[in-house]
Amino acid sequence: MFRVVRFCVGISGSFRISPRREVDIMRLIVLAALLLCGCATFESTDPGYSLPEVTYQSSLPPWPYHTNNVSLNMTFRIHVAIDGTVNEAYIETPSGSKEWDALAMAEVRKWRYSPALMNGKPTALWLRQTITMHFDKPLLMNIAELACPEQTLADSLYVLLRSGASFDSLAREYSVADSRARGGIVGEMDLHTLPMRISREVATLHRGEFTKPLKLGRQYVIYKRLSNGV
Repeated sequence: MFRVVRFCVGISGSFRISPRREVDIMRLIVLAALLLCGCATFESTDPGYSLPEVTYQSSLPPWPYHTNNVSLNMTFRIHVAIDGTVNEAYIETPSGSKEWDALAMAEVRKWRYSPALMNGKPTALWLRQTITMHFDKPLLMNIAELACPEQTLADSLYVLLRSGASFDSLAREYSVADSRARGGIVGEMDLHTLPMRISREVATLHRGEFTKPLKLGRQYVIYKRLSNGV
């Protein structure tokens, strides 16, 4: 699989995000899409406006061709709905395999974003993303999460956790994630499905440790590495 290590986003031809340069090492064969935040060439002083931010990206299908390239670029056109789901996805630079293109577009439709804001309200828009993909291995880990809608709440819960409070109990009471009913347990997860700045933090955890609150879209999430599993 490939891991996406950098990308360039254009929105409706009006604004552009230029890629941050990253160095990555070719590893092996698993295709995982992992997006990095770029450096915005457009800056707005209006707090009611913001671009969408990817919060989850599922793995792309195995590449159908033998290649010795260190990287491959593909451009996707993606429609992000008001709720952050992907309504439509098209490949503007086909791979040459109609089957792979169809599978890739199906996976991209599973991606999730924090929706764009216009005048403080969620709005749908089209993104054009040019993705550079590198070979990499999956990074599997058993984790739990505690997602908060506000940073102040997340910071307070982080202090409680450091004081010995139960992650399970706090997740059941305060988390806004679907995992709340399970005490925050997500289970085995490929960390490459998280934005790289977050996956790097989570990857450093030892069993039983948890991160500080990390901004993911409009939420602030504390991740814990579970004691069982990988």
